[in-house]
Amino acid sequence: MRNNECMKCELHAIMRNIECMKCELHTIMRSNECPKCELHTIMRNFECMKCELHTIMRNIECMKCELHTIMRNIECMKCELHTIMRNIECMKCELHTIMHSNECPKCELHTIMRNIECMKCELHTIMRNIECMKCELHTIMRNNEYMKCELHTIMRNIECMKCELHTIMRNNECMKCELHTIMRNNECMKKELHTIMRNNECMKCELHTIMRSIECMKCEFHTIMRNNECMKCELHTIMRNNECMKCELHTIMRNNECMKCELHTIMRNIECIKCELHIIMRSNECPKCELHTVMRNNECPKCELHAIMCNIECMKCELHTVMRNNECPKCELHAIMCNIECMKCELHTIMRSNECPKCELHTIMHNIECMKCELHTVMRNIECMKCELHTIMRSNECPKCELHTGMRYNECPKC
Repeated sequence: MRNNECMKCELHAIMRNIECMKCELHTIMRSNECPKCELHTIMRNFECMKCELHTIMRNIECMKCELHTIMRNIECMKCELHTIMRNIECMKCELHTIMHSNECPKCELHTIMRNIECMKCELHTIMRNIECMKCELHTIMRNNEYMKCELHTIMRNIECMKCELHTIMRNNECMKCELHTIMRNNECMKKELHTIMRNNECMKCELHTIMRSIECMKCEFHTIMRNNECMKCELHTIMRNNECMKCELHTIMRNNECMKCELHTIMRNIECIKCELHIIMRSNECPKCELHTVMRNNECPKCELHAIMCNIECMKCELHTVMRNNECPKCELHAIMCNIECMKCELHTIMRSNECPKCELHTIMHNIECMKCELHTVMRNIECMKCELHTIMRSNECPKCELHTGMRYNECPKC
């Protein structure tokens, strides 16, 4: 308060004992306090902002250190030669390494370092006291040491290569022994007939085997051996004492045995196949019995007329039925059976003893019976209709009597 007036403190000032006090430089204002910004921070818009990693503070600004420098006591210091920077520290590269893009890549194996460069030693040399030394003849380099190649090996591309099995060594070359030979004292020796080589030994092949590419191969099942060849027995044969024997007709082969097929079966692809129901066997075939037949003693007898087949039996249809698709449907009412067919009786007929007799004139059909119309009626649409009063009946018509006539005994007499 000044001169009995309320005055606002300036920006970046706090109030102490009814006085406005300005916060010092590099401080911020928080809850009427002036806390100091931490080390390595700058003030922006009354906020303390931390300088980024690998920067120093100059005149309340954050300045980035140059590449390949570290920060010491808020100063940028250059790393020494042959060092790299790791986590704001200068780290010396190890021996036998070079410096590349702030990395210390190790020189490859079998290299020496010259003028901070990795130089590869020539082929077939070892490294001694940062020098490349040439290996002796018929030696290889292993873990930077000379190693003499073993016996029965040749040298290929700074490697000792063992000669393959069944080879001999001649003038630093591996020479393969011919087929059907064994190796003895670095010599190839011919072996006996029908023998194979196992662990450089001659072994005789077993019985029922042939020799193929230095291997004894067992002949497959159902084969015999002829002139060092496996010959397959023909279909439907068994093998007996290195001979193929043919099975009899209507038999199959099981476990090198001939087995007879059961009754009512045929042979298909060396299998016994049972003939289906309603089938007979003919010449190793299963022909199906025709429709409307049954199977009796391997024969197909035909069912009688007006009979159907039920559970492989012929069953006769009842009276007044027809045969349809192996069914016996009953003929409809007012129908008769004619030549195993249901025939409907004509209009104005009745059914008697599988006949359709016509009803007499001036009758109608009622409950499958012919009934006579009453006197003085005519028949209309299978109905009896009574003639009106003062009419007579003529030829199933009801003509009216003329004027000035009477009616007597179905006649119109004149008055």
